[in-house]
Amino acid sequence: MDTDKEEMLLRICRMYYEQNVSQDVIAHKFHLSRSYISKLLKEAMQIGLVEIRIKDSLHSESDIERRIRERFGLKKVIVVPVATPLFEKKLEVIGSMVGRYLNSILSDDDIIGVSWGMTLAACADRLIKKDLKGVVVTQLKGGLPHIDEVGRTNDIVRQFAEAFDAETHFLPLPLIVDSVEIKDAIVKDSKVQEVLKLGLKANIVLFAVGEFGLNSSLVRAGYFSKAEVSALRERGVVGDACGRLIDIDGKIVSNEFDARTIGIPLDQLRTKEYSILVTAESNSVRGAYGVLNGRYANVIIADEYSAKEILALDAKLGGAHA
Repeated sequence: MDTDKEEMLLRICRMYYEQNVSQDVIAHKFHLSRSYISKLLKEAMQIGLVEIRIKDSLHSESDIERRIRERFGLKKVIVVPVATPLFEKKLEVIGSMVGRYLNSILSDDDIIGVSWGMTLAACADRLIKKDLKGVVVTQLKGGLPHIDEVGRTNDIVRQFAEAFDAETHFLPLPLIVDSVEIKDAIVKDSKVQEVLKLGLKANIVLFAVGEFGLNSSLVRAGYFSKAEVSALRERGVVGDACGRLIDIDGKIVSNEFDARTIGIPLDQLRTKEYSILVTAESNSVRGAYGVLNGRYANVIIADEYSAKEILALDAKLGGAHA
């Protein structure tokens, strides 16, 4: 069997057996008839592809996964086949894959640092319970000022704690404060220092990249005015990683805002055993590309659309940002 057909069979099997996507939907996606999809599924079963590859999906590597891994010097790349480019649907399968991956790497006494947002919430909803001892879960950055948003952020930490019987540490503070003096005063508090130090000690961190624009959560929360968004975008901001504004090369764009941000310093992400970037949103691809260029992640879990866009962006830029 040639490589292209085997890869197609693997994608179809993952969608059908792991994601419960109907044969009709798969047929539409691949522009094939339903009867032919049924035939391919039977063929995959006959040659053992379902038994061997589907059960071992965390340890196999597709061509696109290899290309991204080699290009950005990553430890692991997981590209998840999806039936639709719709963000909400992609979140479901991405969240499930993150749950499986964490289950495969977590062990006793791990310290897990988590960010917040819709992507992380989807991951928290689909964690696989694992009987562990001595695990700690901590927030990596301050949050949003609205009570309902604070509740959702705390829920993420609680769900991680429930899945792994872990101790929890929250950071119930704004992400960005009005001045460096205010930040300095806040982080001198012993309880705040305890949480921030846990973020530095975490051996596993999980984060997503937020789009930076008028519709981003940071802007809606009032951290940035429309004029500041426009000026920062002109200076090259493509997204925020753990609240830090980065350009396409992964460099901090505004030292002024960065100095007022409460959370893990971006360069600390490079020191982690597992620094896991989760991406499922097309609007965040440039931000994800910046994170990869900055070498802040050593693992990426992405849907196939985002993965292809990352490679396409890299080809467009001609490796200038390598």
